[in-house]
Amino acid sequence: MIRSTTAVIGRGRVAAAVALAGLACSLAGANISINVWNSATSFHHKRVGVPDMDQRRVGLPNGGDCYCAPTAYVNMMIYIANHGYPQVTPGVGDFTGYDHYYDVTSLLEQLGAEAGISPGGPDPSDPDCNGQGGGDGECDNLFCGGSVTNTFEAFDANGYFGAARDDLVFTAKSLDPNAPSTSFTALGQLAIAGNIIEICYGRYAPVGTVSGITVYKRGGGHCITMNGIDREAGDLSISVRDPAQDDGDPFGPSPYVTKVYDITNLALLTTSDDPEEGPIVNVSLKVLPAIDEPQEDGKKRLVDGYFAIRPKSGVFWKDFQFVLDLPLSVGFGVDPIPHPAPFAPILDLVQDENNLGWFVLSAQAAGSPQQLLKMNPISGETEALADSTATQLAINRFDDLYLILQSPPSVERRDTLGALKSVASLTGVPKAIACDDQNDIIYVVVPGTSGFGGTIVGYPRTLAAAGGVKTWTISSTVQIGTTLRAAVNPQDGRLWIASATNDVARAFNLPATPRGPVAPVESLTGFETLTGIDFDDGGRAYVVDGGGVKVFDRNATGQWTPGDAGAFNGVDVGSMVRIAKSRNNFDPALHATPDWDNFEVDLLEDLGTNVPDCLGDLNGDSKIDAADLAILLGQWQGSGIADLDESGGVDAADLGILLGAWGGCG
Repeated sequence: MIRSTTAVIGRGRVAAAVALAGLACSLAGANISINVWNSATSFHHKRVGVPDMDQRRVGLPNGGDCYCAPTAYVNMMIYIANHGYPQVTPGVGDFTGYDHYYDVTSLLEQLGAEAGISPGGPDPSDPDCNGQGGGDGECDNLFCGGSVTNTFEAFDANGYFGAARDDLVFTAKSLDPNAPSTSFTALGQLAIAGNIIEICYGRYAPVGTVSGITVYKRGGGHCITMNGIDREAGDLSISVRDPAQDDGDPFGPSPYVTKVYDITNLALLTTSDDPEEGPIVNVSLKVLPAIDEPQEDGKKRLVDGYFAIRPKSGVFWKDFQFVLDLPLSVGFGVDPIPHPAPFAPILDLVQDENNLGWFVLSAQAAGSPQQLLKMNPISGETEALADSTATQLAINRFDDLYLILQSPPSVERRDTLGALKSVASLTGVPKAIACDDQNDIIYVVVPGTSGFGGTIVGYPRTLAAAGGVKTWTISSTVQIGTTLRAAVNPQDGRLWIASATNDVARAFNLPATPRGPVAPVESLTGFETLTGIDFDDGGRAYVVDGGGVKVFDRNATGQWTPGDAGAFNGVDVGSMVRIAKSRNNFDPALHATPDWDNFEVDLLEDLGTNVPDCLGDLNGDSKIDAADLAILLGQWQGSGIADLDESGGVDAADLGILLGAWGGCG
């Protein structure tokens, strides 16, 4: 069990909590007042200090009626800036009053314009809306809202993360018919692992039946910022900051309020087919968190997407005794939790679909075959997904797992449950694999039998030849070797191949259309025992040499120069390291459609229960008493959850606020 408030850390299940030292400090700095994992049916998380910006405000197109996605996103940015990353726009400050109100309005206006957030309301170009007449007699409305992904990209393009950009990892999921859906339990584990999360829900209406079973289709949605999640047996709830919840005054901020949704896990058939254009053919069975069931209109409000942010980390494994997720950035969140490995050597490992745990290839051990496993550091569980003789694996942004096998030479595609989806045969023995998420290509490296030359095969997601398989021939003068690792630099798309044969890492710039042999365009040398390579989002190279990690950055002229290994200094990581990278399954063909528009505020139902903030309740028990005072005194002259006025330190002003609020909330 993982159990923590800012004052107490309990320990239970050894497999889940090998090392929790320092967790209390991290929780306090992140304003996480409750962080408890007992089991999949008993867990609790509460994060205080999450802002509650209003989307409806003067200065935004159509009064901000369709600005839920960017407003919920800006809530996260304000939180991050106030909790370890002050360089993130709009910076550190108290955003409850008027001091920064119009700064936030200007930021939302800019992000909305650059992210393509449609304002909704009457279309000013429609002659029946603008008073000119002569149209079809009906005033058409503009579509409403836009995606969190586009908001993030606009924010990033403006450099608003500052130096924090490469210190953070972003994981985003929207409902995909070809992949398992994100569960309520996964959302809880993401929160407990330290992520700050924006979630979106869709309104799903019944549109027909398949084999007598009702099929539901999304018809718009809404985005909010999560600040709590709880489950105790059959009682499930999610707490959020809802940008649409305000006091009706568009000229100023409304009081902070938490909205609490009752949750029911529902299994149902969903489709993106339009029943007005033909029969429903494409359906998928999903289990999704439903809000405040049942609804009188028969429609379902289903949580079907999230955007999570946490500090960057790197994972390594060694001597098959443990797996360690090492923090590479210090800020909000919690210290990553080590997880013991299975009792068999680990051949390879990648972050799982939520950047939460890991998919693992284990070697054969006494009494057990070689297997594909899933390891979860929060629950402490290791699940066997499938027997497999694969030697390496990779995962793409759509949550497809790819495994290379030497006998017979092939590459497999499996889903996150381990089910085999497709197989492609290879000519020659594959020795390395990597995914390019920018171009949705899976690269497999097949060296020549002599170690010179070979081929690089590029597969589409499905591995199907019809999807456009490409083959590049490596120049026969290049000694690739036969013990290899591969990785893609996300900044320029180059495929890097690290060779233990000659201790050289080489980069290949592969043309879209293969034309003759390819040769390396750059390399990293000077290693003694090169065994691994990986990159972070910013293109920083992490090379494993003799068990140590060496870091390389590009300088102003584009040359590679040694960098600071940071948390890896002096750490023996074994033979390989995996750096957590951002991953987003956003697919315009699926998610940039009218089904994924947002609702104007007036069309939203009043879901959930509104709970006004209780300033001074530091441990989340709905009262201000001696327990809260003890937390404040424990953080005196420091920083943390007891900094009630967000001045940067815990002092007499915070003590006065707490004593003035003494007693029960409300």
